[in-house]
Amino acid sequence: MADLARAASGLLVACRLHYSTSSTLPAILAGALALQSDHFSSTLFIALLASAFVAHIFVELKDELDDYIAYRRSMPSSRPKTAFSGGSGALAFRMISRPQIQVAVFVTGAIFIALSALLLFWVGPAVIIFGSIGVIWMTSYSLPTGGLSSKGFGELGVLICLGPLISLGTYCSLAIAKDSNALGWCSWHGLAIVFVPGLVQFSMIHIQEIFDVGDDRKSNKHTLVVRFGISYAWFAAEVALTTGIALLVIASLFASLWYALPLVPLSIGIVNIRSARKRKIHQDPQIFALWLRKYPLYWIHGSSCVGLFLAIIASSPPFTSSTSLTTLTTTLVICSSMTLFTFYWKRSFTRLAQQP
Repeated sequence: MADLARAASGLLVACRLHYSTSSTLPAILAGALALQSDHFSSTLFIALLASAFVAHIFVELKDELDDYIAYRRSMPSSRPKTAFSGGSGALAFRMISRPQIQVAVFVTGAIFIALSALLLFWVGPAVIIFGSIGVIWMTSYSLPTGGLSSKGFGELGVLICLGPLISLGTYCSLAIAKDSNALGWCSWHGLAIVFVPGLVQFSMIHIQEIFDVGDDRKSNKHTLVVRFGISYAWFAAEVALTTGIALLVIASLFASLWYALPLVPLSIGIVNIRSARKRKIHQDPQIFALWLRKYPLYWIHGSSCVGLFLAIIASSPPFTSSTSLTTLTTTLVICSSMTLFTFYWKRSFTRLAQQP
């Protein structure tokens, strides 16, 4: 029973549920935009959201396996393990075994295929356009050899896939299912704001890669941070959030002042980045690891997406269906609460770090 509980704990850590909001919140924003333009269907939206969530968990588990294999190949056994060793650290600390992770990868992959088949039948061939791009990126992001993350394209994929691709794919699927003659494209400010979640993720991955730059060099990964250095990474992280602020300012000036709501969390993110860059915390791995666990970038991502959601709803005409709004709000609360698993993740590794 204790082994089962430990394996379940390890699976939760490996899934890194606090990062699942990077896939689910852009889909919820698309649902709000679809509701704004009267293209919303609660049942189809839940299926699309479930597909995004399962796909994200599949990527996390597959990435866990690939990172652990690379960690075992390149890292000496004498090197101290951290909460980031071999991915989430769940395999490195033997919270769960490789066969158990492999079974989880197979199960989530099978569920995603089943959901994709359902959406293909429901929406039609149009869903293939966005879905195929996501699947290609999803499966090729962290391949042990030749993956996009090791070729310098992973960061761009994060920007596109965890922002406009998920949002526009969800919106177009809802629009086309509601009206087969609809082009499925949202308003210009809708197209602008769906880039904001991707920009926050683009900033986040650069900061994470600063911590991994030494290991990435040893494992022959050519990420953008490896190619251009740590100074570039801090600069790119700040520029990404600044670009998001610029898009929000344009939307608030020319569409609705409500779009200024997410400016606060993005500004906090820039202040945090500038402070860490000035203190050069990356020079001490232990301090940097501690800062990464405390740095609220995924909270900034979540709060900015919640602000965008509220802005879309507040700037919309009166809704004819309260059920649709309730569905959207409920899924927003549930998906946002996934960030609470951050505390579980921290507690798990605090306990493990105290073990000999």
